[in-house]
Amino acid sequence: MIKTLVDYNDPILKEEMPVFNFQDFSAKDIETICNDLIDSLNHYKGIGLSANQINMRHRVFVLWTNPTIVAFNPRIVYESEEMTYEDEGCLSYPGVTMKIKRPLQIRARYHLPNGEIQTNTFKGLTAKAFHHEMDHLNGKTFFERANFLHKEKGLKKLKKYSRMIKRSEGVRPSLNTPHTEQLNINMDGVNEVLFNKNIRS
Repeated sequence: MIKTLVDYNDPILKEEMPVFNFQDFSAKDIETICNDLIDSLNHYKGIGLSANQINMRHRVFVLWTNPTIVAFNPRIVYESEEMTYEDEGCLSYPGVTMKIKRPLQIRARYHLPNGEIQTNTFKGLTAKAFHHEMDHLNGKTFFERANFLHKEKGLKKLKKYSRMIKRSEGVRPSLNTPHTEQLNINMDGVNEVLFNKNIRS
């Protein structure tokens, strides 16, 4: 089911998501959580989406890779010293992109939907998206990683967005319009569907 994105100033985006206890949920519950994340990600055309972005208090996110990853209780166990400094967007902040510094490579450990523990190494855009979603689960937005100048520009864009909301009487502007043509990119042996501009997660 497609879930509504919470507003960018919703307090849930500042909350650290609790550890997901598989024993507290049925297989059907877990399947529903996964489907809601995947359906919502596809609808909003992002490459990553965390549970709290759609008002679910679970420590889980989805990444649009091949195959799609739904990561429960993810942890980053290694970050490379080499960093990237690139434009980054977020589904929770439509129309806003800022340059963000993140590690070029990470090693992560997480639970699959069946409870199995998986450990993988990610590079480039996949590492960047994983790192971005980890921030969401820890109650941290990409604004907190941006420098002062980019924060100021981002805030101006958010104010403009808020005025658009008021003029449209609460109708959220389409998130599809800023996206450009989709590209199929093969990177580090992983075939990913990514946007060549304004990548959001």
